Parts: sequence; C-alpha cells; structure tokens
Amino acid sequence: ENGGQPLMADASKMTEMMQKNPEMLKNMAKAMKNMDPEQLSKMGISPDQAAKLGDTVDQMDPATLESLMKWGGRAAKVASPFVAGYQRIRSLERQTVMHIMILILAGLVIGHLTGSF
Repeated sequence: ENGGQPLMADASKMTEMMQKNPEMLKNMAKAMKNMDPEQLSKMGISPDQAAKLGDTVDQMDPATLESLMKWGGRAAKVASPFVAGYQRIRSLERQTVMHIMILILAGLVIGHLTGSF
C-alpha cells in the first residue's frame, strides 16, 4: 500500500506518455477537478488544488505545456534512482534496518579504537 501515490516506474511511464501527447495532461487535469475529494486527499491533493491545476493547465499555450513536460521527464529520470532506493529502504523490515545500523556503529567504534579513521 503506497497511500494512493503512484510508484516511480508508473509515474515515469505516465510522464513519457504525456510528453508525446500534451492533450493527455490537459484531459487529466480536467478530470482531477471532478474527482472524489477522498481520492484526491489520498494523492495529497485538495479539491481546491485540483481545480487550480485544471484551470492552469487548461490556460497554458502548447509550447509552454510541451516545455513543462520535457522538464518533468528530465526530473523524473534524475530522481528515479533516488526514489527507488528510498522505496527499497522503506520496504526493509525494522529489525533488518536495526541490524544494519548496529553493524555500521560497530564498524565506526572499531575504526575509532584502532585508529583506522
């Protein structure tokens, strides 16, 4: 369960599709205005924000919208490895994370005591 938020791979695919078809973004922004407020809140968006987004995207000229989608695609590519790493760490069990932290701490203590660093 990811709280209604898209996975990074899904978001990257969606961004790529919207780069090829900016009208898709306009249609999605219009659809968000009519979404159930509960569904919007699961995605971290208020109904007011959805309405503003829909109006803003609807008023953009095609060149600006295309530029926005290109930069969004670039940002998604840069962020993808970091988000994937974060999601992987979040999926680890707490006990595993605790063991890793203890091993790191032990390594630091041993390194300090032996003068290695």
